[in-house]
Amino acid sequence: MEKIFILEAAYAAMLVLLEIPSGYFADLYGRKRSIIIGSLFEFLGITIFVFSGSFVGFLIGEIIIGIGASFCSGAEEAMVYETLLESGEEEHYKKIQGDIFFYARVASTVSNVAGAFLAAVFLRLPFYATLVPWGLWVLINFTLIEPKQYEKEFETWKHFKRICKESFVDNKKLRYFLIYAAIPPGFFLMSFWLYQNYMGFAGLPIFYFGIVIAAMNIFSGLGSKYAKELEEKLTPKVSLIIIPIAGILVWVIFASFKSLWLLPLMFITGTLWGFVAPIINDFIHRIVSSDRRATVLSIRSFLTRGIFLLLAPFLGWVADIYTIQSAFLVAAIILFVLAAISLATLRAVKIL
Repeated sequence: MEKIFILEAAYAAMLVLLEIPSGYFADLYGRKRSIIIGSLFEFLGITIFVFSGSFVGFLIGEIIIGIGASFCSGAEEAMVYETLLESGEEEHYKKIQGDIFFYARVASTVSNVAGAFLAAVFLRLPFYATLVPWGLWVLINFTLIEPKQYEKEFETWKHFKRICKESFVDNKKLRYFLIYAAIPPGFFLMSFWLYQNYMGFAGLPIFYFGIVIAAMNIFSGLGSKYAKELEEKLTPKVSLIIIPIAGILVWVIFASFKSLWLLPLMFITGTLWGFVAPIINDFIHRIVSSDRRATVLSIRSFLTRGIFLLLAPFLGWVADIYTIQSAFLVAAIILFVLAAISLATLRAVKIL
């Protein structure tokens, strides 16, 4: 688990290093160009996975995929919002972004199930199969239509510093919301690998791992697809409070009991993972202007990956030295402390 999390931390490290500069690149030179560059890097990374047979090989692949992901992160969401803005349909963003996440999870569900069967034949076969949709993705990105760009009458470096200063210093609401927006997604991301370890710990045959994760993806997609409706019923304030609390309760239960019957609880955090993204991004879009949108979204992702980078190897170490249940308990305690502080700050700036 420690080595697995080191690989994922290497991926997160590249996002942490490049997330904000690549987001600014998208603001400066265009969303389409940034997405194309990112997809080419990610395709190269998957190709390296295909031919790798060592930890170092997979490490290089993760680093290259991380570079690619940083160029796509922020640019994709900004392109969706600005395309809607251009056609006067920005009020539908939360619904559209939820649908995008839903269809991505449907695709993940198909790949999880297919991956289980392919891996049963040959463990490297899923990597070969992944090259097909990844290659199509690269080609599709060349057909994207760039939304009309704002007038770039700013001085590059000064403008970049101004965005960072606004995000981290001047705008208290944005600053505290960005911090909150990084915490639950960062922990839900870590739990994906912890769940796989727990499945083995509870005695689930590895063949069924992909099927269980596929089911989790379905719930995650539904959480995103119906995020707008769920938020309207719960209210935005209640939604922001429920997201971390539900995750904490699920992990405390996993830390306390060993049973295959607990696996459906994974679907709760899966739903929350899908639910949180459209809610967070919609809030950011509404308070951030077009000339800095991709950069600010990249700052949010930067903070999320920063949390993962700092904590994932540690939780992997806890799982290896002690038990996977200990890792869940530690994760729940840390999330409780960070979420409590973050929610208190949101209340102080009148977001809650």
